[in-house]
Amino acid sequence: MDRKHIVIFGQSGMIGNLVTQKLIQDASFNITSIQRKQDPLLPSYIQQYTIDCIQQICLKADHVVICIGARLEKREPISNLKKVDLLLVNKIAKWAQTMHIPHISIISSIGADRFSTSYYLKMKGQMERSIRKLSFDSITFYKPALFSPSQRVKKRWREWLPYPFLFICKYIPLMQNYQPVCPIAFSNRIISNLKQVQRGIIEIKGNELT
Repeated sequence: MDRKHIVIFGQSGMIGNLVTQKLIQDASFNITSIQRKQDPLLPSYIQQYTIDCIQQICLKADHVVICIGARLEKREPISNLKKVDLLLVNKIAKWAQTMHIPHISIISSIGADRFSTSYYLKMKGQMERSIRKLSFDSITFYKPALFSPSQRVKKRWREWLPYPFLFICKYIPLMQNYQPVCPIAFSNRIISNLKQVQRGIIEIKGNELT
């Protein structure tokens, strides 16, 4: 059986790390990790590159998985949202297109809309619009709501505030896509989709990720 070559961006984040660990444990995949700095804890057989050198990276792969995103914290400037969630994701996608990588998966957000009054959702919406114009055999947008905060290694207390309300969304018609998403279930879904890729532009929303 041929092993699929997966290039993952954002291995240091919660979802990126979960996906990477599952890829390592699965003999179906070869992995290349591209992030801000190399991780000495990854197995030595995994190729690693820094994202600053992306224009000089030349490789063949089956699928790119983008798990990057700016941190929504007070000490982080809001301009980082555009720099990371829009401009950097676009840069990665265009590089993947240049490398003729046929499939790309990106973590976006439920409610992404380029006309949104929320700057975060607006950046996600603009990113999706620009990616849709690129040439891939398949583009998958994962659109979760809030991740279950109990599963973060580093706790973010502000994420607990809306959690009780969002938890009951699963029982409210038309609100089910806004229920909190379990990171482990989410990463399992990504792995499953990497094994059976559908062609075209696909959106996978909140209630489909739990």
